[in-house]
This record gives sequence, C-alpha cells and structure tokens, in this order.
Amino acid sequence: MSMPISEYSYQGNSEILSNLTYLMPVILVAEDNHMNLELMLTILRENGYETLEAADGLAAFELARKNLPDLILMDINMPGTDGNEALDMLRQEQLTSTIPVNAVTGNATNDDIEQMQARGFAATVCKPYRIDDLLATISDFLKAEN
Repeated sequence: MSMPISEYSYQGNSEILSNLTYLMPVILVAEDNHMNLELMLTILRENGYETLEAADGLAAFELARKNLPDLILMDINMPGTDGNEALDMLRQEQLTSTIPVNAVTGNATNDDIEQMQARGFAATVCKPYRIDDLLATISDFLKAEN
C-alpha cells in the first residue's frame, strides 16, 4: 500500500507533499519507552521500512488515521491510552479497522498471548525479541496484505 508522506517523516516543501509516496511499507511503532522505541525504529529503518512513531495509544490512533500505515507495532503498557484501548479505537474507525496491529509486550505467557489474539491483535511480539523473529513476523504480515 502506498501512502502519502506526512509531516512527521518529511519536513520539506509542503507543496510537493501530496505528490510523493512511500516506496517501502510504512510501519507505525507505538512505544512509550524511548530506548525501546529507538531500537525498534533503527531495526526497521535499517531493513528498508518507512516508520512513524507514537509515544502512546492516542497518538498512534491519530497517526494511523492520518497516514494509514501498512502495519502497526503496538506496545501494550503505555501511559494514558494503552495498546488495548488504542486497538479498540482503531477497530471502531472505518479507515483503520483493517490495519494489522501486532502487540509488542513483555507479558509473554501463553495465556497473555491467547488473550491478545482474542482481543484482536494480529500477532504478538514478545520482549525481549530476536531481530530476525521480529523481521520475519513483519514480513509475513506485509506479504499477507499484498
């Protein structure tokens, strides 16, 4: 899916903004821990993905509605609007209801993973994650979308 570049990732001439498109899939990362966020963004960017970032669920919802990313990686435990609440908001909004959302969490018991799947998360990435597992999960979802 090709998305317009937003002011969050492009800070050039706004007149040409509407004519530009992302060349690679866009992944929105919602994570409140700065170090975790920077690690995830670095991994994604070094592997050719365009990224958007949000520090809480409400910001993730607003960015998703505005930019329609190909995939969302959502931390569950964030201040304010958490990942579960953000997923509910995304599913209620027609524009964002079909965007796959993968939970990213330290809650890694089998019961936790089953609950997240039942709640509507497409997959669960458990912290700490292996980079190759993270990238394989992302690749699987992006292939399924195309």
